[in-house]
Amino acid sequence: IIGPVADRWGPRWAQSGLLCVFSIPAYLVGTAQNFAMFCTARFFIGMLGGTFVVTQYWTSIMFAKNIVGSANATSAGWGNLGGGVTNALMPQFVNLMEAFGLDYNMAWRVAMVIPAT
Repeated sequence: IIGPVADRWGPRWAQSGLLCVFSIPAYLVGTAQNFAMFCTARFFIGMLGGTFVVTQYWTSIMFAKNIVGSANATSAGWGNLGGGVTNALMPQFVNLMEAFGLDYNMAWRVAMVIPAT
């Protein structure tokens, strides 16, 4: 779906749209009251994976053919690095929220705002 959107309106608008629309569930995941609500929010957060497609398209049109492979690999690597760093740091953010006096149930909810920002 996002590939044709990027073709029609360009990668800048496609990327902006993805980030604006699907950052909302990232902010709201902490308000989940049951497992179904949490899974629904995570489903929509998963749509942010479409940013990979747009980034690869964008990088492909920005760089010369002799280096586009390296540019795509670099941008993909930085994206994966960001995901890994987020996964590594989120428990620390939860601990930080608990150090500020929040109980665990509220700490993970508040910490979920950090990657959404």
